[in-house]
Amino acid sequence: MASPSAGPAPPSPCEMCAAPMPEEHEHLVRVGMPGILCVCRACRLLLSAEGAGHGKFKAVPDRWVGGRELSLDDEQWMRLGIPVRIAFFVVDSSRGHPVGFYPSPGGAIEAELDDGSRRDLSATAGIGMLEPDVEAWLVDGRDRDAATGWVVPLNAAYELVARLRMAWEGFTGGPRARAALEAFFERARRNADGNARPV
Repeated sequence: MASPSAGPAPPSPCEMCAAPMPEEHEHLVRVGMPGILCVCRACRLLLSAEGAGHGKFKAVPDRWVGGRELSLDDEQWMRLGIPVRIAFFVVDSSRGHPVGFYPSPGGAIEAELDDGSRRDLSATAGIGMLEPDVEAWLVDGRDRDAATGWVVPLNAAYELVARLRMAWEGFTGGPRARAALEAFFERARRNADGNARPV
């Protein structure tokens, strides 16, 4: 006899006030601290208001922008020294410069960027478009003839890393990881075109 269904998972609590939240919810960044806070709308509005929380919190926006002009060329990838052709970059206001991350089976790995690489990044269109701390410039350089970049909410960049981590198989990631990548970038294209809201 089959066991009864457990039903839908209970809503997650807000990480600030513990109120129940829907699956689609708001996000905050605590400036200078790693990670993203999942919060209810009330906490997002309260803590991201000008002067609130001593300026320690920033709301993650809902902007998606994409295009070939936001990509990196082969020479730029080589100078960065990142071992894979997918990475995302964030302007970290507490450090005063851009930082880079790339996906791995263990999660997001921070790239070891020297001062020259940071200066090069600071001069790119992608970095120039970012709202510090809360947006990521995500670059897909796997296809050298169709490299593309995206400005995405910071939580979306970390979500991609998490999905790859869950799907990763073997040394190169395998078909499930590639499918997760393609699904994410298809969603990015839809969102950048204004046809769908991120989930």
